[in-house]
Amino acid sequence: MLLKSLGFALGFVAAPIILEVLSLAKMVWVFHGSLISATIVVLIFAAGMQKKGQKISHSA
Repeated sequence: MLLKSLGFALGFVAAPIILEVLSLAKMVWVFHGSLISATIVVLIFAAGMQKKGQKISHSA
């Protein structure tokens, strides 16, 4: 819950600054693209950690 609230608050600070440089459509692409990219990276990392854990438990 705290992370969601923090992201919402940071959006109020960052959006006006970004809107001075980019159009609204490009700002949405940047914000959503970074969120989607971070989510994919975390999922890949978590999947790699899970496979690594399985290898350790099978070899023991």
